[in-house]
Amino acid sequence: MISQHIFNTIISFLLLTRGSGGAKPCISIDVRGHCYQIVDTNTTWAAASRICKENDGHLIFIETAEEQQVIKGQMQKRNFTADALWIGSANVHAEDGPRWQNGESFTYVNWAKGEPNNPREEETCAEIRTYDFKWNDKSCTLHKGYICEKTDDFNTCTTVGNIRHCYQIVQDEITWLQASKSCSQIGGMLVTIESIAEQQFIKDQMQNKTFTVEGLWIGANKLHPENQRTWANGHRFTYANWAKGEPNNKPYVENCTEISTSDFTWNDQECSNQKGYICEFPRVSLKIRTNIIDNRKIFSITYRHLIFAYVLIWSIMFATYVLHKHIHEMQS
Repeated sequence: MISQHIFNTIISFLLLTRGSGGAKPCISIDVRGHCYQIVDTNTTWAAASRICKENDGHLIFIETAEEQQVIKGQMQKRNFTADALWIGSANVHAEDGPRWQNGESFTYVNWAKGEPNNPREEETCAEIRTYDFKWNDKSCTLHKGYICEKTDDFNTCTTVGNIRHCYQIVQDEITWLQASKSCSQIGGMLVTIESIAEQQFIKDQMQNKTFTVEGLWIGANKLHPENQRTWANGHRFTYANWAKGEPNNKPYVENCTEISTSDFTWNDQECSNQKGYICEFPRVSLKIRTNIIDNRKIFSITYRHLIFAYVLIWSIMFATYVLHKHIHEMQS
């Protein structure tokens, strides 16, 4: 359902998927800074672990009920060929309790009923099932899909002034329209820079990165029927940071905008050129509660206000639908 998609997009870690176009961007709620890659290709636990490491990550550690819910929400959107996905434990039956691949003890579990049962004492690896999202112990030599987890290399949020956004830089070079679609597919849009404060924040973050591209697409464009330059969100310009002599619209087809990775000024470019890009996402305000378990701090998240907002928004949408239907019936 669309409502479930919106809710998951707002509260969840967006998935990192790989393909011929390179890595897609991912963001996270501002707690752990992790993103995930679900792979529906069957392989052994050891092979899956190796593949995740080769991509600077590891098999996922699901350490809270909230994280389990996020993963479940993303898995529900997919049609799997695999009956289960490997997660990051090959030590389910340790004498002192299950442990993750990094040696940490489990602080949260979601075992299926009667699991882990370890028949024949050979089921030492953990999987999450694709049909009920419960965990199960299995032989590590079986072939399953898997979920990689990695630290996001550019997940930056700000509350400068009235700005409450998170940003994601992607250095894959694609056209402006492709970049806009890529951001949209994961719940965001090409970045809108509407103040000096926001420009400065993005500049500060870009200065900390090494770039392989000369420019990054931003949301400014002249693709509107009125040929007026607007942002991807439809807003008109209230601030600009053009390079000297720009925008020059040379040769009269430069309808899209890039931000330079060298001096951070803006330049108009042909939309069919290939650049990196910056996605922008709404920042979700989350209350972080610290619990002490075995003298270690773990984070959990309360969603009371998000759930209230979710119900309120859909109540308004339903009321609007009923009103429009009533007006239509009166007119017909």
